[in-house]
Amino acid sequence: MLTDKNCMTPHFSPDGNFISCVYEETKLAILLAADGSLVKTFETVSIPQLNNGARWTPDGQALVYRVLQKNLSNLWMQPINGGAAHPLTNFTNGMIHNFAYSPDGSRLYVARGYPIRDAVLIKNFR
Repeated sequence: MLTDKNCMTPHFSPDGNFISCVYEETKLAILLAADGSLVKTFETVSIPQLNNGARWTPDGQALVYRVLQKNLSNLWMQPINGGAAHPLTNFTNGMIHNFAYSPDGSRLYVARGYPIRDAVLIKNFR
């Protein structure tokens, strides 16, 4: 066991020295990878979607996570130096399902879509 902290959805920092995770369900935490000790915690903005956790930016200077506001989602960036979280994307519709940086850090890939709200059951179709 790396840590006695209740951390979910861990992600290693680009240099491998730290681990980000979801802490106490609505906070983000940074742990030292060597021994699991808690380095820092951050409050998230209202209505975070943390099932993907918080991913590191390619330079290792911030964490990125999804936020649901007004029935749509955007990515928010939390600088690890303690600055205020701020929006990284400004989508005006749809939901972000997942996201990842390219291996070289030059691109951000975002899987987006719309929730299906109506379903129809067809029986005895021939």
